[in-house]
Order: sequence, then structure tokens, then C-alpha cells
Amino acid sequence: MPLTLQTVMKTLQQLKSKNSELPMGCSALELIDEDDALAWHLTLSYQHEQTVHVKLLFEVGSTRMPKVFVIQPRLKATFIHHGAVCARDLFEQNWELTLESVTMFIMSLHSTLDTAHGEVSMGAGGAAFSDADHQRGAQSIIEMHQQETRPPVATTTKPIAHADAVSPQRSHPTKLTPKATVSSSESLLQRAREGGVFHVAASIHVDSLRIVGGTFTLLASAAGVKLTVARSLIIGEGAALVLDGITLLVDEQIRVQGRLEAREGVLEGGVVADHNGALQCDSVALRGQLTLLDNAVAALANCVVTQVPVEATKEELSIHNKGAVFVGNNAQLTMKHCTVTPDARTTQCGIRGEQQATLLLDSTVVLCGLKACVHMIGGTSTLTRCFFADPSGEGVSLSSPKEKRTLGFEVEHGKVSAYRCVAFQVYFGFILLDKSVGTMEECFACDAVNGFTIDASTAVIQHCRALVEHVNVFVLSGGKCTVSAPRCDEASFRASRADNQHQTQVGLAIKAREALTPLARKPTAANFIDLQPSLFEPFECSPCLFLYGRYGVEVNKSNADVSMVLCIGAQEIGVSVVRSEVSLKHVSAVFRRLQAGIMVKNAKTEKNTGLLCRGPSAIDASHIDVSGYTFG
Repeated sequence: MPLTLQTVMKTLQQLKSKNSELPMGCSALELIDEDDALAWHLTLSYQHEQTVHVKLLFEVGSTRMPKVFVIQPRLKATFIHHGAVCARDLFEQNWELTLESVTMFIMSLHSTLDTAHGEVSMGAGGAAFSDADHQRGAQSIIEMHQQETRPPVATTTKPIAHADAVSPQRSHPTKLTPKATVSSSESLLQRAREGGVFHVAASIHVDSLRIVGGTFTLLASAAGVKLTVARSLIIGEGAALVLDGITLLVDEQIRVQGRLEAREGVLEGGVVADHNGALQCDSVALRGQLTLLDNAVAALANCVVTQVPVEATKEELSIHNKGAVFVGNNAQLTMKHCTVTPDARTTQCGIRGEQQATLLLDSTVVLCGLKACVHMIGGTSTLTRCFFADPSGEGVSLSSPKEKRTLGFEVEHGKVSAYRCVAFQVYFGFILLDKSVGTMEECFACDAVNGFTIDASTAVIQHCRALVEHVNVFVLSGGKCTVSAPRCDEASFRASRADNQHQTQVGLAIKAREALTPLARKPTAANFIDLQPSLFEPFECSPCLFLYGRYGVEVNKSNADVSMVLCIGAQEIGVSVVRSEVSLKHVSAVFRRLQAGIMVKNAKTEKNTGLLCRGPSAIDASHIDVSGYTFG
């Protein structure tokens, strides 16, 4: 239907009348000119207070999406015609302005213009997306205009949310009144072919089930009703299936190429979403592997992902899964208030990402497989208030065998932003490899061997803590690392060096360890959320705190800028510098037995800085304090 001015004004009024429920990621919506209802100004908000300002220009009489202008920051393409940067499924149909369609449109813009996905500060010209992205967008425009006469495809489902849209405080999609009752396999198969909204009155068993393109099916039931599929459930492209209160048991596989939405139920048998498929779950138990491929999108809130244990002896077991959750081929996963528990006998990781996957975790617990809790190869990760733990990692040490050297979060040639995350009872807490780029703020590596490892990568570590056996922060192989506490001023740093403050800091760390130990054995996202105030709030403005281990900070053939750091209880060296360039400012090293404040090897010249050093040629050191300390 051609767009009218009245429709634009009505939709704008609907959006602004519920200002607290603006589309996900949209923090402000206003008219550019109060006399022109066709020009909207959007403020899209991201983590760390980053924003993107967008202008939407509607055209009366059009059957297409509004034109999009990116106002700020300056991107490679400041004009994007008819939403060329949005989700592909929006191009494949004529577009009608409704409250739901514009919500989906804004969320798609938010996802695509996310500065965390592109090379905003690193790419040529500051582009937020690549030439290939623009070529795909241009081709989509061509295809869209070629389909000018194609009738619109009806849709009644709520769009997939991105990032904070899966907040548990948000309401469920509008509940539709069932128009018929399904109580047998024959009626279920018939209704599934026709589409519609149905009430499932009793448990049903079918051989296989397919939801074909162009149909929308909603199955609702009281808790406990089971739908069993002996083989596979397939949701075709353009199809949508919504399950409300259903326990779905599939022997082979749930294949999603359209859209699957589930709430307050169970999905068992494993889910594979590909070919732009979409999965949205709220308060659902997923049993089996979750796989996202080929631009698929999944948003999970209040969910538990577990693997069905393999019935086999230890000798018969084989590693046949990369992760309980696998994300690849430009797929995107958002999880909030979720728990992931892999089968640690047969699965490498809790979550594994490859081939430009996008991972957004918020208040989520991920346990360890054979190798890691989370392992990302390429792609982008945004982690907020997450807990990574190895339940069997108690007592892990430098001498642990190779098969016991698990990892909390690992990224290879990818990007990561982590805020208030904890890695617990793992060999490597947080590790960046092979030209990765990362920012870690207020993170905590507890009961690890190595806390933060920056290997041939670039990292910023701010207000972080570690309680380890070997090295708190290890920078090697040409890595570049900044360790700092920008919210800690000089007066606060001097106060933190007092003997009684040392005891307080150590005591708080020990209490945190004691609180995390039972959580690792019986993890839930809710329990970790309850712990967060005591874990993080006392340290918001404190210096970086590195406890115990052999070394506080070790820099080997790399570059580091270290400031506002308090090392307590290192067995040997507060800061070790080996053939590296390091700047040290406001660093305090407190030892259980006095060894070396700063040790420098293979330096070119002899220079005495008043510390136990050997020729620190490439060191700029000031306000350094070294003292012995006896722990009670």
C-alpha cells in the first residue's frame, strides 16, 4: 500500500507514546523539523557510550523502505538508498509502514551500523563496512526493484532482537488468540500446511514436520504438552513457527531456514539455523547442539543450553563437536541471562565462533568443554558481565598436563570487548592471539595459571584484577598492551599502598574466590548476577590489582605501558622486562619475600633507577615503590 502522510504521523505517535520501549538500540527519536513529519532523526546507542546518528526520509506514495542518511560518524557511504545496509529479508518484499515493520527496520540498522562490527577506526577512510558490503547492498537494491510487482509477504511475527533487545524485562510478542484446537497428528500436519494460530490440547507424535515458506504457524499449549517428531522438523525459507509453552522433542534435527520463536518450553534434538534463518528463544531449555551458519541470527534470553550426554565408556568416546554452541559463516548470536553447559567429554568448547561470527553475551555463564569456555577465531565479540569457568579446574597449576590446560576466553585474529567478566579455575583466563585486538575493563581472572595473555596482539586492560599461580599479565611475541586504571588518581593510588589496604585487597580477592567456587559447580546466570555487586563495585576506581603468582607483569619482546598497578605477593618479580620497551608509572610491588621489584634482561646500557634492575635501557620508570611484606 502506498505510503501516506497520515500513516507516518500515526506510526511516529505510536513509537513516541511508548518512549521507554523504543526499538532496541534506539535511545532517541525526534523530528528534524517539527513541521516535517517525513524526516526522522534517530540516535542509535552502543556499548561504551558510542552513538550513531541517522536520518530517515519517508516518501509519500512509496512502497519501499525510507531512505537512510548516516549523519555521524562520517562513514564511507553517507547515503544509503532504500535501506541497502539492512537485513536482506527486507529487500525481498514490498514494504508497508507499520509499528512492527519500522521497529524491525530500526533494529536492522542498529545491527548493521554497529561500530564494533566494522573498521571504524582502522579501515581506509574510517569505513564502518567494507566494499563487499556495499556491493551486496547495491545488488540487493537491484533485486528489490526487479521485484517491484511482487505482492507483499505477510508477516505476523516479532523481529529478531539484537543485543539488549532480549532483555528479560521486555514483554513477550503479542499473544494471538488460537482459532482452532489440535489434538492429533493428522490435524497437526494439516494445520501446519495451512498456517494459523492453534491450541495444542494433548501430546502429539509425528514422523516428520515441515513448515513451508509463506506460512505462519503458532502452537500454544499449557506447560507439559509434548510435540515429538521422529525425524526432522524443517522450517523453510519465508516460513515462521512460534511455540508457546511447548516441549518439542526431535530425534534428528530442528532445521531453521525461516524463523523459529519459542518461549517457556523445551527444544530437544539440536537446532541448526542457516540460509538467513532466525531463532528467538525466551525462557527455553535447549538440549543438544545449537549451530548457526550462513548469516543466521539467534537471540536467546533466560535460556539454558545443555548437551545430551553420550552413553559410552571413556574408551569409546570421541571428540565430535567443536562447541555446544557453534557460530560461523557471518552468523550472529546474542545471549542474555543464559547458561551454556557443554558435554566436557566430547565437546571442545562451550561456544565456538568462526568465519566472521558475531557474539554478544550479557550476564551469561559459559562452562568449559575439553579446551575452552569460549573460543573465537576471527569475528567480533562483545562480552558484558559474563562468567567463564571450568567446573573440574580446581587445583589447576603450572605443572598440569596439556589436556588440563583449559581457557576461559580465547580469540585468534579477532576483536573482543569485555566488561566485568570473570574467568575462573582455568589455565589461561583471557588470551588474545595472532593479531587480535581487545579491550578488557574491570575483568577478573581468578584461580588461573596465567591471567591475561597478549600474544602478538594489541590490548587495553583497565581496572582489571588477577589472582593467579604464574603470571598475572603476560605480553609476548611483539604484543602491545596498555595496563592502566584511568579512574584511579594519584592520591587514591598512594592510599592503596598502605599496609592495611594490602590486607583488605587480598581479603576481598579470597572472598571472591570462595563465592565463585560453588557457582562453578552449579552455575546459573541468576546466581552470577547476584554476586556481581560484591565482585566489582569495591574495585570500580581502584588500581589494577595483581595478586600472587611468580610475576605481576611480564613483557617479553613486546611493548607495554603500565600505570596505576598494585602487585601484591608475587613470589619473584613485580615487573619483568625482557628485550622490550616498557613505560612504568605509579607501580607498587609488595612481596611475600623480597626478590626483585623490576627485572630487566638483555638491556643495552647500565642504569640505576633505585630498584633491583639490570641495565634498564628501554624503560621509563617513575613513582615506583617496592617493599617486602609478611602475610598473616
